Amino acid sequence: MGGYNNVSNQVQQIITLSSLSNMHCQPAYGVGPNYENVYIWPENDRLQAFPFDRGTNTFDIANEKVSGVAGPNGQNGAMISVSSNGNVAGSGIVWAAYAATGDAEHTVSPGILRAFDASDITKEIWNNSTSSADFSGNYAKFASPTIANGKVYLATFSNQVVVYGLK
Repeated sequence: MGGYNNVSNQVQQIITLSSLSNMHCQPAYGVGPNYENVYIWPENDRLQAFPFDRGTNTFDIANEKVSGVAGPNGQNGAMISVSSNGNVAGSGIVWAAYAATGDAEHTVSPGILRAFDASDITKEIWNNSTSSADFSGNYAKFASPTIANGKVYLATFSNQVVVYGLK
């Protein structure tokens, strides 16, 4: 990462978030034919997509996208994964899991899994709260959704791994 320099800290870029944001989350990276983004969903904030500019090797903050969906609170941001069908346009999905209610630091809370269009996170595709059959159980902190073979696997604190896929 450039090595140690006792004259300069060599910070490439600083991104300032909302004063309410708490970074109890991890970023995820996604690239497709019409986007290259890093996604974060901090506690007390909304899902954010920062476009990466290969020309400057920095994030294009002026073109940041922010979801309209209210996000996690209670000491845990969202755990995010990105999937796509290779380079097929329109197939990128940002998956986000977090505690739907309550304080996930101090109690076991019900979880929610949401899916957003990776090229435009203002478009929510699906979430598991729309049908009781899709309920994931209790949220497992720091367990990112895992995507493989057209299915999404979500670990829970309900002693199960929930598997989502086309019915």
